[in-house]
Amino acid sequence: MATFREEAGGYVEDFIAGLLSLEQGLEPSVRRELLDELYRKAHSLKGAAQVSGQLAQGSAQDHFQPGAPLEQAGPQGSDRAPAW
Repeated sequence: MATFREEAGGYVEDFIAGLLSLEQGLEPSVRRELLDELYRKAHSLKGAAQVSGQLAQGSAQDHFQPGAPLEQAGPQGSDRAPAW
C-alpha cells in the first residue's frame, strides 16, 4: 500500500504539471505528445492500482480505453481542453 501511494503521488504530480502545460497553448504536435504521455501515465496508474488491490478489475476500464482521452481532446491543434 505504501509503495502504491508513493507511485500514485508521482503520477498526480505529473498530471498536474501536464495539465498546467496544456493550459499554456502549446504547439499542436507538442500538445498531442503531452496528451499521449498523460494517457500512458493514467494507464500505468490504473494498472498499479489494480495490482495493489486499490482498484477492482474493470471499474475504471471505461475511462481509460485506448484513444479515449485523445478523442475527447478534439481535433489536432484544438485549443479546447480535454474533457477528462
